[in-house]
Amino acid sequence: MKVNRFFLPGLLFVLLFSTVGVAQWSGNWIVSGKQMIDPSQLTSGADIRGWMTFEEVSLGTGMGIDALYAALGVPADVPPQTAMKEMESVLPGFETTVVREVVDAFLAQPAQADPNPTPLPAATATPLPAIADPVPTVHTPVGEGAGEGVGEGDGTGGPAPLPAGEILAGSAIKGSHTLAGIADQAQISLPDLLTKLGLPLDTDAALRVRDLVEQGLVGEVDDLRGAVTALQEGK
Repeated sequence: MKVNRFFLPGLLFVLLFSTVGVAQWSGNWIVSGKQMIDPSQLTSGADIRGWMTFEEVSLGTGMGIDALYAALGVPADVPPQTAMKEMESVLPGFETTVVREVVDAFLAQPAQADPNPTPLPAATATPLPAIADPVPTVHTPVGEGAGEGVGEGDGTGGPAPLPAGEILAGSAIKGSHTLAGIADQAQISLPDLLTKLGLPLDTDAALRVRDLVEQGLVGEVDDLRGAVTALQEGK
C-alpha cells in the first residue's frame, strides 16, 4: 500500500497543536511566572514578587495593610493596589527584599495574624504622592575652630561593603547595587553577567540595578538576582 508522503508530517502537526489546545483548555498551559505563585496563599517572604501589590501581600499573608505600611515606612495615602516595584523608584530606600524580611518576621508570629482581615477599598485612580528628596543638614560652626571634618564613605549612597571573605548572595542584591559592585562582591564575571541579562558587553558597569529597571534594560530586580544565583551555581 502506498502512503501519501504528506500523511506523517500532517499527523505530527495535528498531534502537536492538539496537545497545546488540551493544555490550555485544562489550565495547565503556563507561560507567565505570575501564574506559578498564588498571591492569596503566601507562605513565606520568598513568595513575594515585585509585581505584587500591597493589597495582595496584605491579604495573602493576613497582615493588616496599616501594619504593613508602618513596617515598610510607606505613606498612608499610597493606594493598596500599587505594585511594590513601582515604589522602588518613588520611595528612597524601599526594596522588595525588605518586604520579604517583614513578611517572614510577621509569619514567624502566627498569634498576631488576623484571621478575618478587613476588606480593602476598591481601586481608585489616586496618583502616587510625590516624595521630596531629603534636605541635607548644614552644620554651622560655633565657637573656636573652623568646624571642619573629614567623614568616611564615598557618598554614593550605595550598599555597605561586605565583611572580608563574605560573598554577595543573589537574593541579597538591592536596587542600589551597581553592576560592577555585584560582579566584584558576588565573585562572578561581569561579561558573563551582562550576557546572562542579555545586555551589550559595553553596558556602563556603574549603572545601578534600580537604573536598569527604570530604563527597561531589566524587567525587575528579581531577574538580576536570578541571573547572579545561576552564575554562582555554574548554570
